[in-house]
Amino acid sequence: MDNRKFNEIPRMLQREHGRIPKGGEEPYTMLFFTMEGNALKMHRRHFNTSDYDMIQAILMAMHMVNGRIRGEMPDLSRFETPENVILRDALLMAFDPFTNPEIQPVLESVDVKLDDAESLKAFYHSPIMVLIRLLESVKTWNERGGTMGYFTFIESSIGSHVPYDTKLDFTIMQS
Repeated sequence: MDNRKFNEIPRMLQREHGRIPKGGEEPYTMLFFTMEGNALKMHRRHFNTSDYDMIQAILMAMHMVNGRIRGEMPDLSRFETPENVILRDALLMAFDPFTNPEIQPVLESVDVKLDDAESLKAFYHSPIMVLIRLLESVKTWNERGGTMGYFTFIESSIGSHVPYDTKLDFTIMQS
């Protein structure tokens, strides 16, 4: 995979899934909080992670989710660094049943078929839209606050609600 294809994933997924309109974030609050809280926990533990790492982590998570839907996992190894992999995994632990095995029994109880592309596409719809919006947020706060602008913003806005531990949480949102 080349850089162009790697960076095209948000536009491709937005064409397929749409985006959360400005002011329309409320139904996605728990998913945002879980993803951002997990990323913040890892940033606190690995303070050298930057906004750039978070951007790369979001793009990799998008590619992995798209790969799960399509049944073909992309080779992202050339984009991986220890920092962005930590953040990618923290994001995926928030919603992805293939990364976080605790999620699988919950999905089985609500009849999400992990071996069916259409079922996966429907399940991943909300997380994809949150990842798209999260990417926009990280870029905005990075422009405003520099290399740690996003993490500074997240710490000041939700940090008091995010425990100082390493337990990664998850939430399930049915589309």
